[in-house]
Amino acid sequence: MSENPYAAQPAESSDFGSAMPPAPSRISLLAIGSLVLSLVCCIPGLPTLGSVLGVFSLISITKNGPALRGKALAIIAIVLGTILSIGQVVLAIGAAQQTAATRDRLEIVADAQAGDHEAVRRLFDSSVSPTAEEIDAFGARVTEVVGAWQGTEQNLVKFYLESVTFQQYVTPEALAGFSQAAFDRAFSGQQPTAGLATFDQGKAAIIIEHDAGGAGFTRGATDVIVLAPDGDVISMLDGAIAQQILSITDASGGAGASEDAEQDPVDSEPPNGAGDAPTQSPEPGAEAEGDSGSEPGSEPGSGSGG
Repeated sequence: MSENPYAAQPAESSDFGSAMPPAPSRISLLAIGSLVLSLVCCIPGLPTLGSVLGVFSLISITKNGPALRGKALAIIAIVLGTILSIGQVVLAIGAAQQTAATRDRLEIVADAQAGDHEAVRRLFDSSVSPTAEEIDAFGARVTEVVGAWQGTEQNLVKFYLESVTFQQYVTPEALAGFSQAAFDRAFSGQQPTAGLATFDQGKAAIIIEHDAGGAGFTRGATDVIVLAPDGDVISMLDGAIAQQILSITDASGGAGASEDAEQDPVDSEPPNGAGDAPTQSPEPGAEAEGDSGSEPGSEPGSGSGG
């Protein structure tokens, strides 16, 4: 009996089975990004953003199950981001308080101009007490050079940036020797309070020299210095920093003066040498040639007449 070729054939078994294998899992890019942002602590706000993204990546990983990995990265990003964010807030508050204290201390110049001797002495160290004459002389000199006190920058961020780079706001032509290295030498062993204040004639740098002991703003002042835009250095007690700054300006000014002195004789000599030699040397020669040439021509006439 022949088999029917159209009869139903039994189904062959498949090696793949009835269900497809699960897709391979992958690491969450959001978790990686959150960890990177949490580690960038030098830029304010990025650790906070990293911790927030870590929360979202953790939710996404939990929802997708085994298909998405990176749960540990997300947790690390949340923890680090939170810790660094708190640290940035603490540093910001401390910097704001320090900047505000610096701005308040610079007002010692305004107190000196106003003749408030007690307010000035309160800022100085107990071992250093400027006399009323020294305070009044300092205030009068500051008023004479830069005018009356107008105030400081109210925006703490701008004031801080100006205080950090205050030497850039001083006229470069007047203080040519005031490089960063020169300031470092002048402030060696010192941690002065420095910043900019506005006067009638513009901005001037104020430097408050401190004693060696103490910490932070608990240290008393030992001198107050005003650097005018024209390069004038006004010191109340002629402290160490003022002497260093004056030595820098004297050295740069002396070099310029010596160069001018050397150039003056050189500039004056060429006109004399150039004016005398060309005009005097040819004339005697020309006169001699003229006389010798005319005498032979006149002698025959005189001889023939004789």
